[in-house]
Amino acid sequence: MKKIYFVTLLFYCLFGCREVLEKDIGNTEVELISPPDQFRSEVLNQTFYWKKLDGASSYRIQIVTPSFAPDSMIVIVDSVTKKTHLTKSLPFGKKFQWRVLAINGGYDSRFTLPRNLFIDSSANLSIQIVERVSPLKNIYLNKDKLLVPFSWTSLPQAQGYYFTIDSSGTDVYGPIKVNGNTSSFKFKNESQYSWNIVGYNQTSYSNKSQEKFFVNVDLTLPKCTLTSPADNISVRDSSVNLLWTSSDLPIYSGIKGHYLFVYDSTNSRAYLDYNGKLNLGNSEKLSLPKIKSILAWYVIAEDFAGNKYATPTRKILVDK
Repeated sequence: MKKIYFVTLLFYCLFGCREVLEKDIGNTEVELISPPDQFRSEVLNQTFYWKKLDGASSYRIQIVTPSFAPDSMIVIVDSVTKKTHLTKSLPFGKKFQWRVLAINGGYDSRFTLPRNLFIDSSANLSIQIVERVSPLKNIYLNKDKLLVPFSWTSLPQAQGYYFTIDSSGTDVYGPIKVNGNTSSFKFKNESQYSWNIVGYNQTSYSNKSQEKFFVNVDLTLPKCTLTSPADNISVRDSSVNLLWTSSDLPIYSGIKGHYLFVYDSTNSRAYLDYNGKLNLGNSEKLSLPKIKSILAWYVIAEDFAGNKYATPTRKILVDK
């Protein structure tokens, strides 16, 4: 009898608790905002908006061409996002349908009724923006990663592109004419850069995106200093607090984390779990062995660009 009761209780905790924690949104539906149904546009970059649904933690949006009919459907987008909007560059001269459902940890809402969207062909690039693909919006480079490939989505009706890299609003590379949708550049100097693309044809130029895609070049090693305990200090306690400070001067990078190393200096064997233990702070409580020994410790600081600096080693004399 007790076993049956336990199994029943376990079943309730696994499934019943989920219903308590997650709101049942199974019979609800997201309200779409824009673009409206049967919307026609010559703009390739379309942003899809919908209202927040109470109880939802994320949303699944699907965009297909020409429709959701299984025999003709080509999926353009099928992704999950926590936001209530999504921007996508769509091919011209086609019909699309889009729909959204809400998601939480236990339930999915119903899909909305599909809305229709038409992207018409136009040689006028002045209403378009080239969609950048890579690198991502905010990347960090060190001396080993200075050659960067760039790519963007091809713009229909464009004969070519102007590729530009700038720093603090001043062009440092370009505009350079590019025929395809890829290019590369090798950075040399430490700074924060952004890059952009403009398409062109015989009659017009596309707009330059106002959204910044930053490339942060950090060639400076981070700084890290061991502060406590002092070198060669004698300790009889069962534990000791290891303390250090760190900084990364360039404003476009920063300390990503610290790696703590502790080992027995008599045989160079790593001590417990401290053979490169990741520490996001500036301290670590270290339990000391119960026998007389000499421990050595140091910290490696790493910034977001991947630059690493190792502190000089300090020793702790465990006097038991």
